[in-house]
Amino acid sequence: RADTGNRGNQWELMAKYLQILELEEPIARLKVVHVAGTKGKGSTCTFAESILRSCGFRTGLFTSPHLIDVRERFRLDGLDISEEKFIRYFWWCWNKLKVKTGDDIPMPAYFRFLALLAFKIFSDEQVDVAVLEVGLGGKYDATNVVKAPVVCGISSLGYDHMEILGNSLVEIAGEKAGILKKGVPAYTVPQPEVAMSVLKQRASELGVSIRIVPPLDPRQLEDQPLGLHGEHQYMNAGLAVALANTWLERQGHLDRIHVKDHVSTPNWHLFIFRKRMC
Repeated sequence: RADTGNRGNQWELMAKYLQILELEEPIARLKVVHVAGTKGKGSTCTFAESILRSCGFRTGLFTSPHLIDVRERFRLDGLDISEEKFIRYFWWCWNKLKVKTGDDIPMPAYFRFLALLAFKIFSDEQVDVAVLEVGLGGKYDATNVVKAPVVCGISSLGYDHMEILGNSLVEIAGEKAGILKKGVPAYTVPQPEVAMSVLKQRASELGVSIRIVPPLDPRQLEDQPLGLHGEHQYMNAGLAVALANTWLERQGHLDRIHVKDHVSTPNWHLFIFRKRMC
């Protein structure tokens, strides 16, 4: 069920939780790829993580929901976190919060706790890059405590969780645009006109440009499997390549790209997806 916390209810509590868990400094050090959207944000994150892992980086991936085991939400180097590590980090966070919370500061809601847990895991495991999928909306999502991600992306927008995000694409796009940050490059895919106008307006207010990424051309893969099925995945893959490429560029690691060919401009390198991404 959608977390009502994403309405912004007691949003200020997230700052208190970070203080309790001593996560303010560790989060500031994480090199984050942050992705919101209605459709395709999880796939985009999965592709981006796989690209950066293939370049030799230690990766952390936080997505939702899980299908069978909650550990699926927390991946380190492409694998679900081990049961031993999950239990250790879970109880560290839970016990520390239990001691400091009460009537004035309640325990965090489910998704907020999982996001806090992800931050603890990724910081302690010293990942090179943390790829974060927004749970719901953007502006008031628990992942949005990241103040300075390396790059942001917004996948396809549509009508979702209208009881929380609003009844129009304008309102919904406004919530998703809440992850955009001043000085942080942003990318999106082709959107409905009204939604795109909202994204561009928010980007303009922040003094950043939001670039529109076309779908990945299947011919660029030269018969290599994309890893996820469906024509729509080429849209998500195109966004992921832009996000990964910008992350590499901003971190000074363009030399780590696995390049097969150049496509139209220096910002578009072809990453070969060698392993199945799921």
